[in-house]
Amino acid sequence: MTSDKKQNPEDISQLRLRIDELDAQIAHLLVERTQIAQKVAASKAKDAKLAGEELGFGWRPKREVEIIRQVLRREPTLGKRLSYMVWRAMITRNLANQAPMGVICVAKSTAPSRIGFGAAVIPQIADSALEAIKTAEEKENLILSLPWPDENQDWWLEILKPQFQDLKINMALPHIEGIAPEALCLAKITPLETGNDYSIIATKNENPPIDKATKISQGGGYYLWNIIGFHENLHDAANGVHFLGAYSIV
Repeated sequence: MTSDKKQNPEDISQLRLRIDELDAQIAHLLVERTQIAQKVAASKAKDAKLAGEELGFGWRPKREVEIIRQVLRREPTLGKRLSYMVWRAMITRNLANQAPMGVICVAKSTAPSRIGFGAAVIPQIADSALEAIKTAEEKENLILSLPWPDENQDWWLEILKPQFQDLKINMALPHIEGIAPEALCLAKITPLETGNDYSIIATKNENPPIDKATKISQGGGYYLWNIIGFHENLHDAANGVHFLGAYSIV
């Protein structure tokens, strides 16, 4: 019995060949993207030098979220999980190449930190949240990644203390809609509104500061709230209301 099998354009060998071609194109584009990012960094360094200033911390959470949103608008079928992992890895690699940058976490936040920042930055693991907070406060260019606060994670009480109030929440990991955040990232930078934001606010009052606030923890005489929207304006330390920062969801 003879076979009438014909050459199929979808033959697996042809598909693999096309995958190899696409991989080569992707690699080329990654190199080009990195080179452009390096030019941006060099331009920022030159501008800072001309102004007689030091180049500040290069971490820009707002910009990172906006990049992933743009990718998904252009290619919605790519999927949020894949875009999150691929683009966050690329962004972090470029940041690490531009200037010294580190991530410090605790054991429980190691997994989301590694996924969120990719292989370019290996997180330093502290023995305790307090140790990590102290280190992040003392050093520059350091991102603090701590477990999502709950009844067993009361590290947020530490950043209410005056010596640690420069540390602000700027990102959640992961920051994908429909997936509960596992960690919050802090740094000595000012949180910026991006749209689809959530604010983390601590109050002395057991009643929420505004409607649609979800209590996520309490302790030390404070209540911790997760509030839809960017609400830095609610900060009123004299009346026991503290804006601890905000994070965005893609």
